[in-house]
Amino acid sequence: MECIFSAVGHWVYDFQTLITGLLAVGAAFYAARFAQRQVNAAMLQIEVAREQIAAVKEQADFERAARLRGVRASLPTTLSSICEFAQQAGEALHAAWPSAAKVYPEDHNPNFTQRIIADVPTFPYELLDSLERIVELTDAEDVAERIESILREAQVFSARTRPLVAGAEISTDLLAIHIIQAAALYARAESLLTYARRKTPGVNSANLWDRVFAALTIMRIYEPAIIEEAKKQRDRGFPPGEADSIEPE
Repeated sequence: MECIFSAVGHWVYDFQTLITGLLAVGAAFYAARFAQRQVNAAMLQIEVAREQIAAVKEQADFERAARLRGVRASLPTTLSSICEFAQQAGEALHAAWPSAAKVYPEDHNPNFTQRIIADVPTFPYELLDSLERIVELTDAEDVAERIESILREAQVFSARTRPLVAGAEISTDLLAIHIIQAAALYARAESLLTYARRKTPGVNSANLWDRVFAALTIMRIYEPAIIEEAKKQRDRGFPPGEADSIEPE
């Protein structure tokens, strides 16, 4: 028996390096399998999380699209109201055009100021909420930018023309600019009607200045000084109105 133990002992001693190596390989194999199981479990968790995120996003997109449909349904009415406001404002400003400038346009000094009263309506601010909701929900960047320009134009226009309701000194040059701004507001709102009516995926691509001149015609404004000022701004490459050129006051 002692001989057997002695032989085994010698064998272990002689092959201890090999045995150690085999044990190391076995331990490494076990560790690798354990690590692979952990990797597989982690990948499964990642895939589950990815599916959950996708499901949440899909639900959020569905809810956002539903809200957009609801707000977009009222957009034609909102835009028509803005166009109506712009038309009334433009006509009110034009009605205040000095008589002398109408009768003697060649002799009138456009820089000379005089007191006028213009019955400019108040902008329908109750419409702003629905416009802001469209900006929040739409994926159409051009639509969002156009609505933002409408909001800026309305704010600037109201600030510029409000003093005229009670009577203020103004030159015909500046009055012409205000009238063009009213037409620009009309044009910006009107350019979104095809989107609102689901005829186009975004803003109507027609030139905005062409829409401004069309708006002046709708307002029955044919005053040469106003038309020439609009053409001058267009030919200089200026955007219609002031929404894209200055900060609102």
